[in-house]
Amino acid sequence: MSDKAIPVRVAVRIRPLVQKETDEGSQHFISKVPNQPQVTIKGSNEAFTYDYVFGPDESQSQVYDTAVTKIVGKIFKGYNVTILAYGQTGSGKTFSMGTADTTTSSVISHNSGIIPRAVKDLFVKMEEDSSLTFEINVSFLEVLTLFDHLIFNHSTKLDSFSFTWKKYMISYPKLEMKR
Repeated sequence: MSDKAIPVRVAVRIRPLVQKETDEGSQHFISKVPNQPQVTIKGSNEAFTYDYVFGPDESQSQVYDTAVTKIVGKIFKGYNVTILAYGQTGSGKTFSMGTADTTTSSVISHNSGIIPRAVKDLFVKMEEDSSLTFEINVSFLEVLTLFDHLIFNHSTKLDSFSFTWKKYMISYPKLEMKR
């Protein structure tokens, strides 16, 4: 193993409350410390420090531009890149990654999250240098959904997912599991 450090960055996103939560009088129990990459838990004086902290008022584009843009660019320098969203159910993983965006066009909307923005940036960069040949392999897996299918179904078939951006067809092949 090399002595060279592998940089891992950790970002915390405090997602906005959804309308139902607001209607029920819900409040955030975690807050961002102003001008610091830190969060505090309601009722505690202890602060937790991360590389990036995004409050509920920060946009999808702010999250992407601050925490993701630079590492997507590293792909073109030969690095493997992984972006992982982790948290409990309802914490905002799907919102932040962008798979909850219902926009069906290839245009990035204000609700578009990390995945559609990264895919767009990859293809824009590829178009900038037509002298190079590219092969892209993408993996996308929503583990909770997959876990639910595995537990409750003896045989599960997840349909393929695809979309078109400009002249490129992006698709995820079918995934079939049997017990």
